[in-house]
Amino acid sequence: MILPFRDNFEMPSFSHHDLQLLNPSFDSPLVDVLAELEFLRRLRLEGDTPPQVFFQLKALFHTLESLGSARIEGNHTTLADYIDSKVEGKAESTDQLLEIANIEKAMDYIEEVIKPGADLTEHTIRELHAMTVLGLRREGDRTPGAYREGAVRIAQAEHVPPDGVLVAQYMQELVSFINRDDSPKYALMKVALAHHRFGWIHP
Repeated sequence: MILPFRDNFEMPSFSHHDLQLLNPSFDSPLVDVLAELEFLRRLRLEGDTPPQVFFQLKALFHTLESLGSARIEGNHTTLADYIDSKVEGKAESTDQLLEIANIEKAMDYIEEVIKPGADLTEHTIRELHAMTVLGLRREGDRTPGAYREGAVRIAQAEHVPPDGVLVAQYMQELVSFINRDDSPKYALMKVALAHHRFGWIHP
């Protein structure tokens, strides 16, 4: 059965937005949040936690981050299920478990290979993408490590990402923005804007 379109119905379409730093007024709530985050960022971590315990906790939080990232893609594996699978040596036995394991490997790669203060490159972004989809069937990719060439839609979102032919130029703009030598006071804002822009491009 074909349902008639409403007269005022409009198909959503892509809308360009410039990528630029914000300059909020001093009494803006955003300035309060940025000031608090900057204070926390500059705190020196000190304590008497044994190194072995510290690194175990760090690994656990990496796993939680990986689970959260996979959940965005519809993966509902629980922390208990994933830990059990690792203990049993089956951490890559299903698509859902492999997806989380791949994300963990990508995070380890960032810590081991990416030097603090080094410029981000498109090659690194594409390499991380290839690592996260390696061997996946449901969330895999026919061209791992390559930008998409066609159009995509984000489920339950009004935003329509740019067409495939525009992805490369938007990614070049994003990487240039990230690597730009701006004042340190913009660092946290740049992280938030870059994260949003990456999802906005949906490369």
